[in-house]
Amino acid sequence: MWVMNLMEKLDALPADCFRSRRICFQRIRTEEDLFRMGLLSLPPEQQAAVNPLWFSLGRAYIAPEQNVPFLILQRVDERPAVIGFIQLHKRLGTEREALSWSFFIIPAFQGMGLGAEAAKLAISLLRSAMPEVPIHLSVERDNSAGRRLYAKLGLHLSRERDGDDLVYVLP
Repeated sequence: MWVMNLMEKLDALPADCFRSRRICFQRIRTEEDLFRMGLLSLPPEQQAAVNPLWFSLGRAYIAPEQNVPFLILQRVDERPAVIGFIQLHKRLGTEREALSWSFFIIPAFQGMGLGAEAAKLAISLLRSAMPEVPIHLSVERDNSAGRRLYAKLGLHLSRERDGDDLVYVLP
């Protein structure tokens, strides 16, 4: 069975699709990008809410065509600040294919609406790349900020579970 390649679909989109008013997604392609990503960290109390960076990079290494990592940059000047990480991915091997992401914004930039802007940009990119594939997002039960964000963006809590995680679906 032929599987649509998320990386190719994203690569076919115009560059302006990866920007919003205050942020942009920059594909991780170079050693410098990896170094900049490696400087990102969350406090211990937030680490359990997201996939560790090593896990996301492992996914991108094993299945690069379905796991596409990006730095999240704040658009303020010639050298925008790295404020987070996002990996867009296409889940395979489940009952049905679905698009998803894992992301975080570092603490210094939290509470400014940049996480919501990143999630909206992710939805826009995934819808543009593969409009026929549904979006399913897993979130830890106790990640109340993530749950509020996904509900605010129009995602609905489904009966599906991803291990212990709740699954939100964009209809």
